[in-house]
Amino acid sequence: MRYIKLSFKYLIKNILFLFLLSLIPAIFMGSLLSPFKFIEFINNYANITVVGFSDIFYSILDISWLNLLFYLISFALIAVCVSVIIGEIENHFRSGKKNYLGFKNYINNNIMVVLLNLIVFTIINFIISFLCGTVIYVFHILIAGLNSSANVATIIIAIIIFTLYLGSMIFVSLVLLMNVPNMLFNGYTFKQSIASSINLISKNLLSLIFAFIIPFVLYIPLISIFNFSSVALKIVNIICLIIAIMYYSSLAMTMYYDLSNLTRYDERKYYNIK
Repeated sequence: MRYIKLSFKYLIKNILFLFLLSLIPAIFMGSLLSPFKFIEFINNYANITVVGFSDIFYSILDISWLNLLFYLISFALIAVCVSVIIGEIENHFRSGKKNYLGFKNYINNNIMVVLLNLIVFTIINFIISFLCGTVIYVFHILIAGLNSSANVATIIIAIIIFTLYLGSMIFVSLVLLMNVPNMLFNGYTFKQSIASSINLISKNLLSLIFAFIIPFVLYIPLISIFNFSSVALKIVNIICLIIAIMYYSSLAMTMYYDLSNLTRYDERKYYNIK
């Protein structure tokens, strides 16, 4: 609960700033792409007639030439906005003061690190999603056969595979979330920072896993409920992305400062003079 409280405490106090910066990338990506495709797949799997691997592949991965262009633009928008958020939070933590006019410096200083970690996350997510889709396809052939829809057994297997996918991506995401401030503030190379980030999150891994997964308590039922309508699903995607950008940016910084035992000067008790 510690990191949930730390993240939400900062998020709520600075919600307008975080919301405004999250809005543009969330609207663009949520309206044009399917950022939570694997959750959609679990809801739609029973209605898919599997003729070949492509039926599984395109149900799990939102891939096309046009979508690749949209992803590139989305990454650029997210990288710019998250660079400003991370820069402002770091300045606030370090000085106790807010400086919203320093956004140019925040972008210049942070964007390459944010982009690098975002690209690594995307590549790992693609590989793990592809492997999960392959396993689901193999079991579908063995149990239900081709030219058929999923049965109870294959749906259960798909849910198990989804759980494994989610578990592996939670660990990857935690490492990369920690890696962003770790690279920025310590000047580590990517390889050095990854080793250091894994060491930091291992100090309180279960608490961090719980903190990371909390938004999915909202994402999974919302996407499942509104999966019947493409318009409603786009709205849900936008809402979920806004929450994700705000919450995980706050989580990355608060957990880094806490696990690194760094003093935060944004809290009044640290800079009051008695």
